[in-house]
Amino acid sequence: MGVSISGGAITTFGAGIFLLPCTVSLFWKMGILLIVAVIASLAYSLLFFSALCFYLGPEGEQGDLRIIYRRFREKIRGKLRAK
Repeated sequence: MGVSISGGAITTFGAGIFLLPCTVSLFWKMGILLIVAVIASLAYSLLFFSALCFYLGPEGEQGDLRIIYRRFREKIRGKLRAK
């Protein structure tokens, strides 16, 4: 995932760089917007979000789909027996 995010950021950053020398104000501002958006999104996705996922990530059985499916199936069977 990091390679695809970095590749997209590099190409978008490059597009923003090519807009900076334009004399039309709209294109120059769009270039600045692209560059700032790429830098902010890279910082969020590769630094902050990764650390947040590591800190708040699953522990033990938490997030295991087999356990969730088993508990759901037991709950459904319990409701069917009660009727």
